[in-house]
Amino acid sequence: MKQNRRYLFLGLLFFILIGCQQEPKKSDYLLKVGQSSILPIDFKKSFEIAKIAYPYKVLRDKSQCTIIKNRLLKQITQRLILFERARELKISLSPQEFDTAIRKAKEGYTQTEFEQTLLESAINYEQWKKELKFRLLMEKVITRDLKKSIVLTPEEIASYRQKLKQKNRQLSPDLIEQHLQERKIKAAYQPWFQSLHQKYSIDLNKALWLKIINS
Repeated sequence: MKQNRRYLFLGLLFFILIGCQQEPKKSDYLLKVGQSSILPIDFKKSFEIAKIAYPYKVLRDKSQCTIIKNRLLKQITQRLILFERARELKISLSPQEFDTAIRKAKEGYTQTEFEQTLLESAINYEQWKKELKFRLLMEKVITRDLKKSIVLTPEEIASYRQKLKQKNRQLSPDLIEQHLQERKIKAAYQPWFQSLHQKYSIDLNKALWLKIINS
């Protein structure tokens, strides 16, 4: 198995242009969260990518397409909320960090294999880089807001070690802490995200959205 595949297969990929140089007029943007916005053309590009995950029969059903579009809008809204949090915290990605992540993602692949993988996913290199950059930023946001606030007690570590022992499993102290930390982050994520959802203004251009739904 190739190494670092998580940087190549990032789930459903969205080609979203957020954080425009000039703030668009309300009549132009489809969705705006805080200072971040997307245009109808951005949503359509994202939808074209999203359609790859569905069989042709489903895409011929207008009611199913509406469900898919609503699901996509929800996912994009979540992304913009997280992007706003990164902006608020002044979290950024240096060119050096980004270049290192790109090199790490390509480890184990020849250039031809890498390009073929992107081709099979129906995305181009620039789309892939945008998605990778977003994921790296979000890792920083989660580390800043959640990971650093997590405290593991000796009792929790001892209890987890005992459970592993009962299953005839052993892990290094570092891996035990990592697993416990991941569990706590997962448990804290939804309440944390809900607080962000309530914090930022979310403005959907209903007239443009209606056109998209009916197209």
